[in-house]
Amino acid sequence: MTQQTYEGQDTPAGNAPKEDVQNVGDMKLGLGGVSTSPEPIGAGTYRVEVASVKPALGKEPPHNPYLAWQLTVVDGEKAGRKLFLNTGLTIQSRWATKRTLLALGFDPAEVDNPDLTVSEICEAAIGTEAAAVVVTRMYQGEPRDNVSKLIPADALAQLELAL
Repeated sequence: MTQQTYEGQDTPAGNAPKEDVQNVGDMKLGLGGVSTSPEPIGAGTYRVEVASVKPALGKEPPHNPYLAWQLTVVDGEKAGRKLFLNTGLTIQSRWATKRTLLALGFDPAEVDNPDLTVSEICEAAIGTEAAAVVVTRMYQGEPRDNVSKLIPADALAQLELAL
């Protein structure tokens, strides 16, 4: 992807402002026709890259720990769109985190290492790729993308070859 620099930041060209603005306060927004929530990308399987992963605690008691994943679609007409996935860190829900790590190409022996820390996972996962299986669900009366799981990126290539 081409990188364009402005205001001292490296920013993907698709996110660059349309006008040269020296003072953000003077920037004209023109919000007519802008939706207050993005349209879902829709059900399907998309190649994604891990943009960030952070440990978090649930908002409701008992405040269970989980990993909050931010994924970026890397190719096709949906390239650049963001998807989100949470995987649990409780004893009962670690299976989803393990499945996610294996889909991202982590070594199974490394994943099974009892000394592997959440911080190490978060650091190592950035930039890894997989395929996100996305379904559309209703949330507060509006359709939303829901990543049901990640599968290995090469599994997506095999699916594409089979079609």
